[in-house]
Amino acid sequence: MAGLVPSLVYRHDIIEHLQKAFHYLAIRERVEEQANRVLRKYNLNARLMPTKTIGVQGDYRTYGFVLLVQETSKRKRRPYNSTLARLSTRLTNEIKEINKVVILTGGSPVSDDEIFIDNYFLDRDV
Repeated sequence: MAGLVPSLVYRHDIIEHLQKAFHYLAIRERVEEQANRVLRKYNLNARLMPTKTIGVQGDYRTYGFVLLVQETSKRKRRPYNSTLARLSTRLTNEIKEINKVVILTGGSPVSDDEIFIDNYFLDRDV
Protein backbone atom coordinates (compact mmCIF):
# COMPACT_ATOMS: atom_id res chain seq x y z
CA MET A 1 0.00 0.00 0.00
CA ALA A 2 1.57 3.22 -1.19
CA GLY A 3 5.06 1.91 -0.39
CA LEU A 4 4.40 1.70 3.37
CA VAL A 5 5.76 -1.08 5.55
CA PRO A 6 3.04 -3.72 6.23
CA SER A 7 3.55 -3.42 10.00
CA LEU A 8 2.42 0.24 9.78
CA VAL A 9 -0.53 -0.41 7.52
CA TYR A 10 -1.96 -3.34 9.49
CA ARG A 11 -1.23 -2.00 12.97
CA HIS A 12 -4.14 -2.15 15.42
CA ASP A 13 -3.91 -0.83 18.97
CA ILE A 14 -6.39 -3.41 20.29
CA ILE A 15 -4.15 -6.27 19.15
CA GLU A 16 -1.15 -4.67 20.86
CA HIS A 17 -3.21 -4.21 24.05
CA LEU A 18 -4.38 -7.84 24.03
CA GLN A 19 -0.83 -9.11 23.51
CA LYS A 20 0.32 -7.17 26.60
CA ALA A 21 -2.61 -8.48 28.66
CA PHE A 22 -1.96 -12.10 27.63
CA HIS A 23 1.74 -11.73 28.44
CA TYR A 24 0.84 -10.54 31.96
CA LEU A 25 -1.61 -13.39 32.52
CA ALA A 26 0.85 -15.95 31.17
CA ILE A 27 3.62 -15.06 33.61
CA ARG A 28 1.58 -13.95 36.64
CA GLU A 29 1.20 -17.35 38.31
CA ARG A 30 4.84 -18.36 37.81
CA VAL A 31 6.25 -15.04 39.06
CA GLU A 32 3.99 -14.96 42.12
CA GLU A 33 4.93 -18.55 42.96
CA GLN A 34 8.67 -17.76 42.76
CA ALA A 35 8.28 -14.62 44.89
CA ASN A 36 6.07 -16.33 47.48
CA ARG A 37 8.68 -19.07 47.96
CA VAL A 38 11.14 -16.36 49.05
CA LEU A 39 8.62 -14.43 51.18
CA ARG A 40 6.84 -17.31 52.92
CA LYS A 41 9.06 -17.44 56.02
CA TYR A 42 8.52 -13.69 56.62
CA ASN A 43 4.71 -14.03 56.59
CA LEU A 44 4.54 -11.93 53.41
CA ASN A 45 2.65 -12.47 50.17
CA ALA A 46 3.46 -11.29 46.62
CA ARG A 47 1.07 -10.04 43.94
CA LEU A 48 2.14 -9.13 40.40
CA MET A 49 0.66 -5.81 39.32
CA PRO A 50 -0.58 -5.38 35.74
CA THR A 51 1.66 -2.40 35.08
CA LYS A 52 5.25 -1.98 33.93
CA THR A 53 7.88 0.55 34.93
CA ILE A 54 11.29 1.62 33.69
CA GLY A 55 14.18 1.06 36.04
CA VAL A 56 17.93 0.62 36.14
CA GLN A 57 19.70 -2.62 36.98
CA GLY A 58 23.46 -2.38 36.76
CA ASP A 59 24.37 -0.34 33.70
CA TYR A 60 21.14 -1.07 31.82
CA ARG A 61 17.59 0.22 31.72
CA THR A 62 14.95 -2.39 32.33
CA TYR A 63 11.24 -2.53 31.58
CA GLY A 64 9.37 -4.87 33.90
CA PHE A 65 6.38 -5.47 36.12
CA VAL A 66 5.75 -4.12 39.62
CA LEU A 67 5.48 -6.65 42.45
CA LEU A 68 3.25 -5.80 45.44
CA VAL A 69 4.45 -7.34 48.71
CA GLN A 70 2.00 -7.37 51.62
CA GLU A 71 1.49 -9.08 54.95
CA THR A 72 -0.57 -12.25 54.89
CA SER A 73 -2.29 -11.39 58.17
CA LYS A 74 -2.29 -8.76 60.89
CA ARG A 75 0.45 -9.26 63.42
CA LYS A 76 2.31 -7.16 65.93
CA ARG A 77 5.85 -7.84 64.76
CA ARG A 78 6.77 -6.85 61.22
CA PRO A 79 10.05 -7.48 59.38
CA TYR A 80 12.62 -4.73 59.85
CA ASN A 81 13.13 -2.20 57.04
CA SER A 82 16.59 -3.62 56.37
CA THR A 83 15.06 -7.08 55.87
CA LEU A 84 12.44 -5.67 53.50
CA ALA A 85 15.15 -3.85 51.54
CA ARG A 86 17.19 -7.07 51.19
CA LEU A 87 14.09 -9.00 50.10
CA SER A 88 13.26 -6.34 47.52
CA THR A 89 16.77 -6.51 46.05
CA ARG A 90 16.72 -10.30 46.04
CA LEU A 91 13.36 -10.46 44.25
CA THR A 92 14.39 -8.05 41.50
CA ASN A 93 17.68 -9.90 41.01
CA GLU A 94 16.22 -13.41 40.95
CA ILE A 95 13.04 -12.82 38.92
CA LYS A 96 13.79 -11.11 35.63
CA GLU A 97 10.19 -9.99 34.96
CA ILE A 98 10.12 -7.86 38.14
CA ASN A 99 11.46 -4.34 37.90
CA LYS A 100 10.26 -2.76 41.14
CA VAL A 101 8.89 -3.94 44.46
CA VAL A 102 6.20 -2.00 46.33
CA ILE A 103 5.70 -2.92 49.98
CA LEU A 104 2.24 -2.44 51.51
CA THR A 105 2.41 -2.26 55.31
CA GLY A 106 -0.31 -1.96 57.90
CA GLY A 107 -3.94 -2.86 57.49
CA SER A 108 -5.30 -6.09 56.12
CA PRO A 109 -4.18 -7.83 52.89
CA VAL A 110 -5.62 -6.46 49.65
CA SER A 111 -7.74 -8.72 47.44
CA ASP A 112 -7.93 -8.75 43.63
CA ASP A 113 -11.22 -6.83 43.74
CA GLU A 114 -9.64 -3.98 45.69
CA ILE A 115 -6.68 -3.42 43.37
CA PHE A 116 -7.23 -0.73 40.77
CA ILE A 117 -4.44 0.79 38.74
CA ASP A 118 -5.19 3.57 36.33
CA ASN A 119 -2.74 4.60 33.63
CA TYR A 120 -1.53 8.13 34.04
CA PHE A 121 1.32 10.27 32.84
CA LEU A 122 3.46 12.75 34.68
CA ASP A 123 4.08 15.94 32.76
CA ARG A 124 4.97 19.56 33.49
CA ASP A 125 1.35 20.45 34.33
CA VAL A 126 1.13 18.04 37.28
